[in-house]
Amino acid sequence: MEAGELISYGPNVQEMCRQSARLIRKALNGEPQALHRVRERLVSQRTGIINQIRAFLLERGVAVRQGLRFLRIELPGILAGPSDALSPRMVRVLEDLAGDWRRLDERIEGLSPKICANSARL
Repeated sequence: MEAGELISYGPNVQEMCRQSARLIRKALNGEPQALHRVRERLVSQRTGIINQIRAFLLERGVAVRQGLRFLRIELPGILAGPSDALSPRMVRVLEDLAGDWRRLDERIEGLSPKICANSARL
């Protein structure tokens, strides 16, 4: 192979490298967006569960101050204590919803470091 032949491959190789770099950047940019969309869906589901818990309690005359933090603090006491407002079946339903809430919290917390890691990588 002659020296002139190697030089003629230079621009093609450079263009291939540029195209590969563009594809890699595009793929990496898509991953954080996907993670954000998944996290957003999980947060939306968590909000729906919290609203449903709050609505069930309110329908039975148990009012809890607005905000995730207040419901998180008060719900265990409401479910554990004797209540004329909540039947045993409703307590089980609310405990199941609270379990769903905890699992969603875990999944949301699991995604947050991945999103931060991807952001730092870009």
